[in-house]
Amino acid sequence: MHHIKHRKQLQSQPQVVEVVNENPNIVSLTTRDLFLLELTNLAKTSVDTLQSMWDDAGFDDAERKAAFSGVFEVLKGTFEEEIKLVKEDLEFRTLGNQVTKLRGEINALWEEALIGDDSQKEKLFPQYFEPLDCLEESAINTHEEYLNGLKAWVTNLQPILQKVARRETIVQERIELEHLQRNPDRLMDRAPNARDRKREETLVVHIKNMDKLTKELVEQIQEWEETNGFFTYLVTI
Repeated sequence: MHHIKHRKQLQSQPQVVEVVNENPNIVSLTTRDLFLLELTNLAKTSVDTLQSMWDDAGFDDAERKAAFSGVFEVLKGTFEEEIKLVKEDLEFRTLGNQVTKLRGEINALWEEALIGDDSQKEKLFPQYFEPLDCLEESAINTHEEYLNGLKAWVTNLQPILQKVARRETIVQERIELEHLQRNPDRLMDRAPNARDRKREETLVVHIKNMDKLTKELVEQIQEWEETNGFFTYLVTI
């Protein structure tokens, strides 16, 4: 599980603010340049202060070198910790981006297979709903394996899905036909009514094929279920 640690922002040193104010062109500097400028000014001020204090305390060269070494180790440790945190952050973002992309492909295939209910999706692949900040690195492989299996499943299902889509279209056309037939004026010899009659004739021809198509679809589904298990889909009744 990835946990992103929040880091304290560096506060701009007065010397940096003064330099920026005196040099308007400094706004063209990159974040890296500004950070180095701030770090340089901080180091210079701190070293000058330490140098003065060491002079007052009478530190010899060996003592000063030891003190510098201690300061350097602290700074080195701070930078190493920051690099570690940024690396973890980058790994988390990369993991999140890859999983998000895979989930987009998975969802597109679910929609193609007429699987739109979240509870059904969760039964099929519960990892799809895990928060990104709770994922392990193995999540990419898990999502890829499911996606590959889903692709094969949808490809195998495609002939049935095409017939389901055709039948759905006919169901909608039947509803349209019933609506047209409720109009008692449709048989009158007027231009709009003539268009309705022509549309009605077309719909009648289409709907005649519905029983045959339904029978073929049921047979295909039964054959498919023998190998793949229970078949479910969202359909207008």
